[in-house]
Amino acid sequence: PKFSRDILLALFLLYWIHPLPGNIFGDMQLGMQALSVQGAERLLHCFNQRIWADGAVLHGGFRAFEVAEACSGLRTAVTVFLCTVGVGILFHLRWFEIVVFSVLGLLQVLALNVLRITFMVMWAARKPPEWSGAFLHDTLGVFLLISILLVQLEMSWWKARHGARLQRQQ
Repeated sequence: PKFSRDILLALFLLYWIHPLPGNIFGDMQLGMQALSVQGAERLLHCFNQRIWADGAVLHGGFRAFEVAEACSGLRTAVTVFLCTVGVGILFHLRWFEIVVFSVLGLLQVLALNVLRITFMVMWAARKPPEWSGAFLHDTLGVFLLISILLVQLEMSWWKARHGARLQRQQ
């Protein structure tokens, strides 16, 4: 009886662990890929790198860097979203707090993906052409862990701050 609400929320979360249908996931993946490439292009312009985006390819000087669909960051975003909802349920946060942290987590995933693509382009100048694709693939897990850790640290900070404020009011 005491945990019935948590069990229903956990079952709802388990339902969403299944992969999204291909027509939804594919469109979201292309959107995330486009945002990541365009964000990396703008950030590289800030670093005075002569580069331009053409779809999912960044062209710079004598090299072209393709960002594969699998490196779009959407799977990381889905994982961070599920972790955020799960931790929010465990912390007994209100629904709107979970929504805010979910949006914050998704924005952080996008920002970290832009950073990852930017670093790949900047470091690839003296590397062989196949290095860039391997770099994007190999760093995906590290950025996933960083994204999850950031969101959980933010939620823990919020929970501690909110709890301290409630104790002062009493």
